[in-house]
Amino acid sequence: MKQSVITGSMGILGDRFVFEGYKEDCSFAEKAKKLAEIPGIQGLEISSGGEEADGKETKRILEDLNLKCACINVAIAGRRDLGKGSLANPDPALRRKAIDICKRASDYAAEMGAEVINIWPGQDGFDYALCTDYSRLYHDFLDGAVEVADHNPDVKVALEFKPREPRNRSLVDTYGTALLMCAEGGRKNLGVSVDVGHVLYANANMAAAVQACAERGRLFHMHTNDCLGYWDDDMILGSVRFIEYIELCYVLRKVKYDGWCSVDIFPSREDSFACAEESILYLDMFDKMVDKIGMENIEECIRRGDAAYASKIVREKVFLSK
Repeated sequence: MKQSVITGSMGILGDRFVFEGYKEDCSFAEKAKKLAEIPGIQGLEISSGGEEADGKETKRILEDLNLKCACINVAIAGRRDLGKGSLANPDPALRRKAIDICKRASDYAAEMGAEVINIWPGQDGFDYALCTDYSRLYHDFLDGAVEVADHNPDVKVALEFKPREPRNRSLVDTYGTALLMCAEGGRKNLGVSVDVGHVLYANANMAAAVQACAERGRLFHMHTNDCLGYWDDDMILGSVRFIEYIELCYVLRKVKYDGWCSVDIFPSREDSFACAEESILYLDMFDKMVDKIGMENIEECIRRGDAAYASKIVREKVFLSK
């Protein structure tokens, strides 16, 4: 299990009521140093914007801390100029700008030794009826994603789906939509980033999403967190879900996923680094529970399809309760 942390959410975090955030910010170097002290972290997922975009300096910091660059997160969703869309912006000049940002991120990934860039197209979507040409929106985005994939065929382009936010309705809303785009795009290096919180608040199942993407050779990246199911809460991993996370770890083994699992949390009030550590340790614990239960026992549960039997196996093997 290769675990990393998205550095962008480790500093100051605001919300729509307290824009300036609840804590003090810190530099990328300070974040990286604190994260490197957490057991189990092997890499960092960094942004293609801000101070992390200085490849030479960022690479030096990572090398000094013996950390890998897990992924480059393309900085397109938080830009004011791209507020009406990135790869599907209705303005051709702004659409070209967004595509070029993604291409530079791909080049940056190659420079940093990262295999994947993560594109979360948060601004590509719509808010009101009678305001959108849905066909243009879809095909402009797909054409842009294919152009980015073709720019650097050795770098994987992972589309991160999400039902909504910041737009009321996102274009790439579910893993089904993302997989359809990958199939129609026809590029081997165009795939999916599965953020488990986005799966959960779409009222879907984490393991099913991973299985569907992996079977089609499109599971390129993972974002881990937890949520209550009503919103993209980005909570500490394991703070809400339990058996579902065991199932997820089982499926990740079953499909032989060898990519990164990046902690993607939004601890606006909490100690960010303590929350990251708990998330890392919880995923490791859930993964070990697969061994504790036994792959053969899990497979027997699935074969039977008996909820009471599955509950019994978890109770006896994990909690040692007879």
